[in-house]
Amino acid sequence: MSRSRRSELFPLFRRFTIKTGKDKLNKFDNTNVVYKIDCKDCDMTYVGQTKRRLRTRLKEHIDDLKKSNNNSVVSKHQLNCKHDIDWDNTAILDSEPVYFKRTISEMIHIKNQINCLNLQSDTEKLPQLYFSIITNTHQDSNTNSQS
Repeated sequence: MSRSRRSELFPLFRRFTIKTGKDKLNKFDNTNVVYKIDCKDCDMTYVGQTKRRLRTRLKEHIDDLKKSNNNSVVSKHQLNCKHDIDWDNTAILDSEPVYFKRTISEMIHIKNQINCLNLQSDTEKLPQLYFSIITNTHQDSNTNSQS
């Protein structure tokens, strides 16, 4: 094989044998996240946060359906409305290891949802400073979507 032909093949082989970076985690194995769960049958969504693995927190939501005293608004929605929850397509909205910052992020994401299952008390501790930012963000996104 000629020398020039050999040099053309090496980058090809290198691409298949050398991995760059780390393997991606399954999203359900992520920790310290703010997440969103959608209802399959309507436009309602739920926003939550957890420091543990997302799969652990989702399992708790699912297990709550089996209990007679449902504490989760997600399970109440599913039982009362006879709707299915789209567990598999749970979205990670933010990743934040610091608890205080993560709860602020959760409250902001709750406020940004139009059809939210979360209770009003979930955002009571959100500082007033953020309300004008959220309002401006909503107005900007509405203006951009109409253009």
